Amino acid sequence: MRGWIRGGAIASVLVLACAWAHAAPWPGERTLKQFHHTRWDSKSGAPLDTRRMAQTADGWLWLGGPQGLYRFDGLRFERFADPEGQTDGSEGVSNLLALPSGELWIGYYHGGMAVLGKDGRLQRFGVQDGFDANAISTIEYDFDGNIWAASAARLLRYDGQRWQAIGEDWGLKLGSFGGMAVDANGALCVSDHSEWLMLPRGERRFRRTGLPTAGARSLQLIDGTLWMVTAESLQRIADANGAQDRPAPRPNSRRSSSVVIDGERQLWTVFCPEGLCRTRLPRDLAGSRVALAVPDEHFTHRDGLSSDVGMTILEDRGGNFWVATKSGLDRFRPVPLRRVDLPSAYTHFALADSPEEGLLIAGASATKRSLWRAGREGMAFEAPDTIFTATHVDRAGQVWFAGRGGVWRRHARGFERVPAPAEAPRAAVRALASDRLGLLVKFAGRPLYRLAGSRWETVLAPELTTPATALAAGPDGRLWLGFAQQRVAVVDAEGRLREYGEADGLSTGTVTHLHAGRRVAAAGENGVSMLRDGRFWPLHVKEPQNLRGVSGIVETPNGDLWLNGARGAVRIAAAELERWQAQPQHVLAEQLFDALDGYPSSASPVTPQPSAVMGHDGRLWFAGIDGVAWLDPASIDRPAAPAPVRILDLVADGRRFDAHRSALLPPGTSNVTIRYTALALGEPERVRFRVRLDGVDANWRSAGNNREVVYSNLGPGHHRFVVDASNPDDIWGGSQASVSFEIPPTLLQSSGFHVAVAVVGAVLLALAYQLRVGVLSRRARQRMQAVLDERERIARELHDTLLQGVQGLVLQFQAAADSIGQDPSAQKSLESVLARADRVMAEGRDRIASLRSMSEPGDDLALSLRHFGEQLAAEQRAEFVAKVQGEPTSFDPALLCEVYRIGCEALLNAFQHAQAKRIELWLQCDGRSLTLRIRDDGVGIAPELLARGRPGHWGLAGMRERAQRIGARLAIAPAIGGGTEIELVLPASGSRRLPRMRWPWQRRRATQASSAP
Repeated sequence: MRGWIRGGAIASVLVLACAWAHAAPWPGERTLKQFHHTRWDSKSGAPLDTRRMAQTADGWLWLGGPQGLYRFDGLRFERFADPEGQTDGSEGVSNLLALPSGELWIGYYHGGMAVLGKDGRLQRFGVQDGFDANAISTIEYDFDGNIWAASAARLLRYDGQRWQAIGEDWGLKLGSFGGMAVDANGALCVSDHSEWLMLPRGERRFRRTGLPTAGARSLQLIDGTLWMVTAESLQRIADANGAQDRPAPRPNSRRSSSVVIDGERQLWTVFCPEGLCRTRLPRDLAGSRVALAVPDEHFTHRDGLSSDVGMTILEDRGGNFWVATKSGLDRFRPVPLRRVDLPSAYTHFALADSPEEGLLIAGASATKRSLWRAGREGMAFEAPDTIFTATHVDRAGQVWFAGRGGVWRRHARGFERVPAPAEAPRAAVRALASDRLGLLVKFAGRPLYRLAGSRWETVLAPELTTPATALAAGPDGRLWLGFAQQRVAVVDAEGRLREYGEADGLSTGTVTHLHAGRRVAAAGENGVSMLRDGRFWPLHVKEPQNLRGVSGIVETPNGDLWLNGARGAVRIAAAELERWQAQPQHVLAEQLFDALDGYPSSASPVTPQPSAVMGHDGRLWFAGIDGVAWLDPASIDRPAAPAPVRILDLVADGRRFDAHRSALLPPGTSNVTIRYTALALGEPERVRFRVRLDGVDANWRSAGNNREVVYSNLGPGHHRFVVDASNPDDIWGGSQASVSFEIPPTLLQSSGFHVAVAVVGAVLLALAYQLRVGVLSRRARQRMQAVLDERERIARELHDTLLQGVQGLVLQFQAAADSIGQDPSAQKSLESVLARADRVMAEGRDRIASLRSMSEPGDDLALSLRHFGEQLAAEQRAEFVAKVQGEPTSFDPALLCEVYRIGCEALLNAFQHAQAKRIELWLQCDGRSLTLRIRDDGVGIAPELLARGRPGHWGLAGMRERAQRIGARLAIAPAIGGGTEIELVLPASGSRRLPRMRWPWQRRRATQASSAP
């Protein structure tokens, strides 16, 4: 009763629908050591003392025990915590049941029951739900969806609404209940620790079977019939209607148990003196009792098991076997390649397929040489004292082995040695082949030899003087040789020679292996090339390293190409080769079988050769550095679909969020970590991921085998994260997962704040603009004032120096004139000079007056020009007419000052030099420009004066300079009908002063004021 005690009463019950396989096709079936074994202990995070395991429909592996409930994705263990934080102190798990619907039912040691839904929500049951049992030993579900729970004191049933205690009205007595199972007809079988009871489907009363439960370790459902497993036998339990051997109609729900029976008729159990053991069951389960043999295999702590104290076993949906022990968890994964059980001290394995003896394996240790036959690996035969470097089976079926110093013929009595040629007594053999004339032997550094009977002879054309590095004979009689520096030669049956080199497509480097079958291939240090239409083409694969170090090539009858290289066995399917045949640049989709698939380390790139052979039974054999393995190419599984992807959680700035629903993250979150996984329990190391965050990643981003991604500096808004996974063959899109989350904006990130900032910025910009305009206006006025002050100074200087000096000179001339006396001519001449001096003084006073009168136009440009013109007209006795249209109120005062000075200069020139009778002034402002036009009917102005100005006078030049400085256009030309016309045009763009900014209420007030009557 050891198994029942471990589960808490009669708890170790496994219901397994077994579809028994036919007889094993090969000598010897998969042994425990031919599984890929991995273990996890406490250092790896594995829980200890696991009592029950289950795999839910989504792929998670669940482990329950005194330490609580854990889940496992093949790489990481995570202790399950109730998302809602509920706990009743009963976290020790006594039993687990995974339903096909995806639910996980959990029984606790200290009473209570819970169900974990597909959405991650945990529903607990207690007294309020009718559940009042203590430690749960077994959980089962029937065909009608009812959940049954057994404890040491009672049996309970849950109908989807409420728990019900099953008692005498069901034909049961109060007491301890243990194992349960449902047979193919839907009848429920229950143990009351004395006898097995059956409840037919649809009935409400248990029936007794008469079969005692003494010694029961487990229940197994085999071909629809329940069997009780004891230490010595299997005992059939007939259902309530006596029906047997019926196929189970419902999906298989795998259970964790101390005993499991697999599809190869092997019984796995932890009821061993130590560790794990297996027993082969009989093919025929006839009768009501079948005796069990002594266990055939053991796997203990010495072999790598996490502990010799096993607790429970589970076979998952991928065919992996999980063994929970006191100290951790172990996985036994079936792999395509099955390693031959050879002594670990041996290496240098040579392979040959004998028609009479089957597959032969030769190996060497430091002190011994041995030979084994496949299927009888436990019996070693003595081999010659040499390390075999090449093997071959000739056309007659004779098996040859070769090593240093000669070749050996294998026959029923053992080995017969043929010494090497006298000129190469200790030379190593690189390769063997055969033609219709005998055995071809390639000695290292020597020419090619043929063994005809017992006589050695050299062969090949004399021009092939370089020693070959590889050798192969084709079925068409052609002989192929490989050489260094990527060179291949072929000799046909008539002795004609052709050579291939780099110009013919060879890019392998030194040729180390040749294959000549339906296809011709050359392997070297740089890869593999294959012959097509008279030239070699390199084989391009997705991972070029997979074709490095190839020392064995095999073509299967279906056209597949198998290569044994440094990274393992590589398969290129026939369909891929057909695509390559049509397009040699096609990238081939290869399939690699490496250490994770049972491959023995790495193939030797040089010897022994060949390192891959096909047996007469169709199996492929591969020799590695530390062992030999085989596979059946016909039984290779099709590429598995990508594993289902699950997003575990989001961590935002240290806070964790549930990934089952959209998450609202804290405002201002910038760093988000997203954890995800793919539920590939068998080979999680080979899963590759790609991720995409909408709005951040434009395309898929490769994440390799990493199972979390970090995004930094995320902005506010709605985000959607998507993750995808591939299978080992790089097939994507099987099951994507996504999660959405939203980051609310902070106050500083909100749109209202941005609007407020924009408004404040616009106001500040307007204020800054007004301040700048004010500063520029003040600077312009300051410069203008400096000019005016300079004019005042010049006027004072002229008045105080030049005019006073001239006045004094005039007085002296007057005194001289008075002293001349009555000389009429002299006196007349002096009077003329004095008159001219008076005119100079008058002109000087006029200029000083004009400097002062032209200083400022006042507040009204038109009025100032009008007054200046009328003053000049009064002095010169000429008619003056002024016409004004519009007001230049929108122009900068500094610009109007310059316009005023230009106009005054033009009026002054017209009155003083034009000898005009009529002078006209037009001033017009229409909002787009300001136009000043002055015209007279005088004598006009000479063209040379218009072009260069009057010598010593600066009036015209000054007008042009002022106009250019303010951006105005000045035109001086003869007027129609005589005289001169001066036109000044000042555009508003570029010179117009912007109006002062007004607030909206100020503009509204101004509008109301202008519209008031």
